[in-house]
Amino acid sequence: MGPRRIFALVVAVYVLSASAALGEAGHAHAITSLRVVQAPTPRFTVPRYDTSGTYPQVQGGSTSLIAVNHALRQAVLDEQQSYAVSARKAVRTGNPYRGVFRTGVVRRFLSASTSVVSALIPLRELYPGGNDGDGWIAVTVRVPSGKGVGLGQLFNDPAAALPRLAGVWLGRLTDGERTHCVANYLGFYSPSLRHYRNFALTPTGIAIGFWQVPACERLAAIVPYAALRGYLSPLGRQLIAAVRPAD
Repeated sequence: MGPRRIFALVVAVYVLSASAALGEAGHAHAITSLRVVQAPTPRFTVPRYDTSGTYPQVQGGSTSLIAVNHALRQAVLDEQQSYAVSARKAVRTGNPYRGVFRTGVVRRFLSASTSVVSALIPLRELYPGGNDGDGWIAVTVRVPSGKGVGLGQLFNDPAAALPRLAGVWLGRLTDGERTHCVANYLGFYSPSLRHYRNFALTPTGIAIGFWQVPACERLAAIVPYAALRGYLSPLGRQLIAAVRPAD
């Protein structure tokens, strides 16, 4: 193979690689919103449980969204599978009541673009006759691959970023939420990737949700991106720049 053919082959490989990368990341000017529709929540198969609600699916754009919609659905199915272990034990106790599995869609806690789709999905899981079962399902995926993104990937140094994230999040809560919910369970809200794993990239900032604790409702607040700008990784900056409100 002569030098010219080798050079041409190298150029072709570079172009293909660059095109693939751009297909996932997208040019800022080419990124557009996707339409969000609500699909019925998959049936929770544990006996004596009532399933209701919806979860988000996306439409639009010029690329396939099959992997993205699969990831959104799978996030709900994964939660059901995890919860089913304890739910089956609860129904064996002879309790005459029925359990609840319900999800929903909250527009201010989601975004959907041709580069990234992210949602914080409200969840209710109640054992038969139980209470205190309100929480969240969080999913953030890239388009079109459906590849998941974790909170730690958004930051250059998660250990340095998390105290800042936690501090700003706490300041966005109401006085009552800080006093009656967080203050009594401080260990639940310490800055760690596990504690702050339920997040979504929204048009106004990173939404962080926490499960319900006794005598409180589930908590959620949005941390403005500007408060975290100095901590963001290149991927974090790229994804946040690609966030769009859902149609």
